[in-house]
Amino acid sequence: MAPKVDAGWAALERARSAVTVDDRIMAGVLCLSGTPIPFHEVAALAARGESLEQIKRVWPALTAAFVGLASVYAQAYPRRGRPARLLIRGLTQVGATTRLKIWLPA
Repeated sequence: MAPKVDAGWAALERARSAVTVDDRIMAGVLCLSGTPIPFHEVAALAARGESLEQIKRVWPALTAAFVGLASVYAQAYPRRGRPARLLIRGLTQVGATTRLKIWLPA
């Protein structure tokens, strides 16, 4: 395979190995192994442009490498269903922020 593909595959494998699902931790949400830090929320905040310092105010144990792995995992395995409206401890809102206007004929 091409070196770029190999590097992407290796990053995805590292991201998969860092994920854990445990019903006792965050009610079964995908988290960083052994922590209550949710993968998809970290990836969403990074995608919205939040800096590492801002994200670390919420989860001080995070590293830049983990934020990168969360982004890789979220791109490969997007969250299913309707986007959640979240306000994570004072950071920007993640998910759907507007309502759809549907006009029905009279």
